[in-house]
Amino acid sequence: MKGSLLFLFSILIGSLLTHASEPLSPSLSKETTRALLENMSGLPPPIGGPIPEDEYLELRKPLTVTLLGGRRFSGTLSNMEDQRIYLRIVQEGGEVVLSFPFEEVQEIYFPGREIVERTIEMIQAGQLSEALPYLESIIGTRYPLFPLIPPEKLSFFRALPLSALSVDNPAQAIAYTKAIRPYLTLPEDQDELDDIELLAYYQLRLTEEAETRARSWIDRTSRFDQSALGFFILSALQFENGDIEQALYTALNPIVFSGANPTAYLDQCYAIAIASAHLLDDPIERDKLLDELWTRDLQWKPLQAFLSAAKGLEDLEIKNPEGFLQPVLIEKDKSEDLLNSKSTDSEPSPNPVELAPL
Repeated sequence: MKGSLLFLFSILIGSLLTHASEPLSPSLSKETTRALLENMSGLPPPIGGPIPEDEYLELRKPLTVTLLGGRRFSGTLSNMEDQRIYLRIVQEGGEVVLSFPFEEVQEIYFPGREIVERTIEMIQAGQLSEALPYLESIIGTRYPLFPLIPPEKLSFFRALPLSALSVDNPAQAIAYTKAIRPYLTLPEDQDELDDIELLAYYQLRLTEEAETRARSWIDRTSRFDQSALGFFILSALQFENGDIEQALYTALNPIVFSGANPTAYLDQCYAIAIASAHLLDDPIERDKLLDELWTRDLQWKPLQAFLSAAKGLEDLEIKNPEGFLQPVLIEKDKSEDLLNSKSTDSEPSPNPVELAPL
């Protein structure tokens, strides 16, 4: 473990400076990761790498502030303090810093519209790892101004922690979620951030935090026809702890109550229920669930949780409708591909026109 890693995350609105030594590393111990996540603030350092220099410079050109009444001023952000925004404006013979009260700011227009729109296209195409460095560069110039940006124009940024998950860095995903959550206040954005955070804690194997969040997710869910994420995570943890009967019961909840619409993570719930029925020596329930899996046009998912009962699952045979055997356990050196199980309805799909000011 790199003992020199320090977590000094902060974006100080007053100075626009980010102070942090290194990004969060997935290789840190559970104790270190837990401590870092509990004491973080602001944006973490980027992990996606650089974007082309011309695009980087384009994103950092002067922004334009439109005040109530229509007056416009272009400049670079100098400070935000005492509910005022300070712009450094270049004038003939030098530069001047002007300040405006927050309540007088009608709109802020940022440069780099085409870059933002191309990034949106990457997100909508599922190219999250490719979008990550652009998302990080875009938010780098906008984050201090989030308090002045309407929430509906910030939904775009929920793709940022999702992109961190796509490159197998759940700690970074949690860091981004914590940084943007106070500003992404729309209910659908909060739901998406809850999902990302739950997945990230589960992937980090911080089981106490994952279980708490999974139970909270279940308690408040009304999305049986959209997602079974909380049920999957909780049943997987119960399975790993050897509470097979409870794992079966938890996994069956969304199976019973979900409708005909595609439901994210329902495949995983079926897998937990089938494996649990097998371990409980209930072949009738196991085979019934397996038939349902194929009838509902779902897929068998080998899960990380099954490694905890590998011996008991040795004689479990899963054949698809074509008669081909499916792997029960995850292959060595491979991890669960949980991100691709998210419903497409929950993926960010912002309108480029609405996001143009960003």
